[in-house]
Amino acid sequence: MRTSQKTLISIVISCISLTGSFAQKSIPTDIIKKINHISDLITHDQITELASLIKFPIIMQNPIPDILSPHDFILSYNLLMDSTLKQKFIGLKLSDIFQDKYSLDYGLLSGTIYINSAGEIVRFNCRSDKTKVLEKQLREELISTCHPSIKPWKENILVCQTDKYLIRLDFLPDKSYRLICWNRPGNLKTKPDIMLYTGEDNIWLSRGGSEYRFKEGDKTYLVNDRYLCGGSTKCGLFYSVETKGMEDFKVECSRIK
Repeated sequence: MRTSQKTLISIVISCISLTGSFAQKSIPTDIIKKINHISDLITHDQITELASLIKFPIIMQNPIPDILSPHDFILSYNLLMDSTLKQKFIGLKLSDIFQDKYSLDYGLLSGTIYINSAGEIVRFNCRSDKTKVLEKQLREELISTCHPSIKPWKENILVCQTDKYLIRLDFLPDKSYRLICWNRPGNLKTKPDIMLYTGEDNIWLSRGGSEYRFKEGDKTYLVNDRYLCGGSTKCGLFYSVETKGMEDFKVECSRIK
């Protein structure tokens, strides 16, 4: 997901004073202790114990496979945690820790990772140099198999499906967004049934979700990804079509990537 998206690691707080007013008012002492524990595990490469603190899956940038289990994490650790990435956590300031007002999880380094109040790692949004190289390699391999009408994308946002549709949303080198839709059983190798483009003025992003609007004549095609909800708002991933502002249909999608 570009923002993205939709998902480990930690920090060294050795040079931070934990008795400062910011720590006392904003970050509970028990959370500081849990962050210190995670940091210590990373510092000493205690990979197995670190894996036990993660709520799987870890959602990886498409087309890198998601990390589904502690076993997968142990095998992928050197890919996720290269020396360049580890260095960024050294000397982290207390001001780099914040509480998300929606989920109430604690984010580190602008949301690189999130931990919950139990000290579990719940989201890992970090992309090491190694993962970027692998992502580029796998993306080029995938693009080479696509239908000729599908021009290369810069970054995947999501891929999802319903019983009738396969839907792809991506970000292009010219900074536009693209919606591709196939009537099933169509796929990347076949010609899309719908291919539309839009700009940032039709995109709404927040910590609670995102909405993408694509217009063609009187019709508007929408992809809504809602992951923090309240009241009558339902969480989930939805694809809908409107004609002159009136909803033709709306279906919930299952995320492939």
